[in-house]
Amino acid sequence: KMHQCWEDFEVGDDYFCKAAMWAEQNNVPMFIHIYNQTEMKKLILYIKEHPNMKFIIGHLYWMELFLEGSKEAFRNVYFDLSNGYFVSKERIMLGYSHFGAEHFLLGSDTPYGKKSLELTLSMIKKLDISEEDSDKICGLNILKLLGRSEL
Repeated sequence: KMHQCWEDFEVGDDYFCKAAMWAEQNNVPMFIHIYNQTEMKKLILYIKEHPNMKFIIGHLYWMELFLEGSKEAFRNVYFDLSNGYFVSKERIMLGYSHFGAEHFLLGSDTPYGKKSLELTLSMIKKLDISEEDSDKICGLNILKLLGRSEL
C-alpha cells in the first residue's frame, strides 16, 4: 500500500517505481492513495504504460479523471469504496455506470474512521444495484483480483 499522506513519494520517483515493479512482477495489485490531482494525472499515465499491472485506487479519489477514458483503458484499475465518510453513493453510482461493479472493492480504511466498515457495508447494501453486483463489490471482486476462488 502506497499512501502519499503518510509517505513522501511522487508517482514516477525511485521509491514508487521500485514498489510498482515488485507488485507487477509478483502479480499483486498496488493499493495507492494519491494526494492531489497532479499526482493522479501522473498515475493515470503510468497505468496506461503498464496495462498488465493491477491498481487499487483508495477512496475513489479523483475517479472523475478515470471517467474521461474508456473502460478498456482502465481494465486494470479497481476502486476502494472505503469509507462512507469519504465516498458518497452518488460518486459510486457515477463510477458504477461507467465501469460496472467489477471495478469496485469493499474497504474498511481501518483503523481510521469509527465504524467505517459497517458504514461502508450499509452504504453498498443501499445502492440501487443487483444483489449479484453487491456480492461482487463486497468480496467476490477481491478474490478474483487476487486469483482466489474462495476464502
